[in-house]
Amino acid sequence: MSDQFPNNSFQRTPEPRDPRRSALFSSTPPAPTPPNKQTVLSARRKVRMKNAKMRRNIAIGVSVAIGLLLALIATDTIKLGTGPRPTLSKSNESQNRLRDQSPEVAGEQIETLRDLSASDPLRVYIGGDSLVGSFGLPLATALGESGVIKATYDSRPSSGLVNSNFFSWNKQARNVLSQYKPEIFIFMIGTNDASIVSANPKGYAEEYSQRLNDFLDIVSDQKRKIFFVLAPAMRESALNKNLNKLNDVIYSVAHARGARTIESGDTLSPSGTFLFSTKIKSKSVVLRTNDGVHVSTNGGKLLGNAIAEILNQLFSLSGYNVRPAIAPTKVPGCCKSPTNIPSGTSSKSTTTSTVTQTTSTTAPAAETTGATVPTSEPDDTP
Repeated sequence: MSDQFPNNSFQRTPEPRDPRRSALFSSTPPAPTPPNKQTVLSARRKVRMKNAKMRRNIAIGVSVAIGLLLALIATDTIKLGTGPRPTLSKSNESQNRLRDQSPEVAGEQIETLRDLSASDPLRVYIGGDSLVGSFGLPLATALGESGVIKATYDSRPSSGLVNSNFFSWNKQARNVLSQYKPEIFIFMIGTNDASIVSANPKGYAEEYSQRLNDFLDIVSDQKRKIFFVLAPAMRESALNKNLNKLNDVIYSVAHARGARTIESGDTLSPSGTFLFSTKIKSKSVVLRTNDGVHVSTNGGKLLGNAIAEILNQLFSLSGYNVRPAIAPTKVPGCCKSPTNIPSGTSSKSTTTSTVTQTTSTTAPAAETTGATVPTSEPDDTP
């Protein structure tokens, strides 16, 4: 008997030893491959990509935050410092009354006025201090071009709400409402009141708010549209600072009472600082007078046209084109220089009118009692 087993036909022939397999299953790990130049570059590239992704995420986050902040400012949810206020504003109550109307123009819903005609035109009153003397007539003229708007303008140099002994706007408002029955009331005040801030630094806001509310109690009406035109930047820093604070008070009171505000600075001082002249279509246009306070003839035309455009869009008036145009009306006593300078602007103040003589390194100073100061600059109409 043989001790050998027969050959197993199912037995696999041992395969040749594969060095790769032995390396994989070897108890001794293979020596690490030294990093080459390509491996180092790949690592650096990953770091750069990671940093670029992080910067991109940061940029997106900052953009979203800025967009949210701008949206809050545009919707009057917040207001920063004493900077420019929204061009037009009105109270939430007024917003609710217009919510069902559309479309919107520059964030403001178009309001439907009564049917207008040459025989029954829309009555508009434009009044205020000496700055109105520059844009009152151009604005009244621009509105009258429609043929369905009769505008009246009324500028009272050196006037304000504080020194009512010099000129009482409350009394004048009653006369205007009785005689002209305006449906749109446009008013600009504050330049001659700005010294109240220095005279009463802790209580000026409350005091001036009360005067504004007393005035609005007279002129406000459910059907009357009221606009306050806020003063532009002034050249003299102290006056500009005080006037900017009063503009904030006017804005706040108007907003609370359902009136609107229009920023004259959007036209006359868009950067927020005093601007003597600007270029329009490569042509130099003088905006302000040498005293650093008043508005030039051309500046008044630009501001008047800008306000007219706001009203045309807000009330959809640009569609009217009736001939002939309606000439503007000047209120008796308008635009005359006073014979006396106001003796004071507040019961607590011994100073004279806010608009005082200022000096300039670029132009000679002009005495400013609030009257419209004639300019020596050429009347370059853009």
